[in-house]
Amino acid sequence: MERIAENGSCVIVGRAADYVLKDHKNVFRIFVHAPLEYRISRVREVYGDTQKEAVRNISRSDKARAEYYRNISGMPWVKAENYDLVIDSSRRIEKSVEMIISAVQSSEQT
Repeated sequence: MERIAENGSCVIVGRAADYVLKDHKNVFRIFVHAPLEYRISRVREVYGDTQKEAVRNISRSDKARAEYYRNISGMPWVKAENYDLVIDSSRRIEKSVEMIISAVQSSEQT
């Protein structure tokens, strides 16, 4: 991951990248979240899960992500202070993208 980041612009999703790359310059850390009900609705829409399956799959995924992050960093997974931007994606995907682009562009100017 560090080698990828050193080679130029890239997007790394997950993998405790905020922690692994914490000492690198020119890194913009984003945490994307949404309310549980919205996440359930999206999982049902995208994957065709039942309500029960969606809840179980989201719970399993969140638990695995939290454990992975804790194993890599020794810290809790969801800590807003670890990120430059925390965004609620339930507002609309297009709006989330606009906010991310604006925040990244603003950070590049400072």
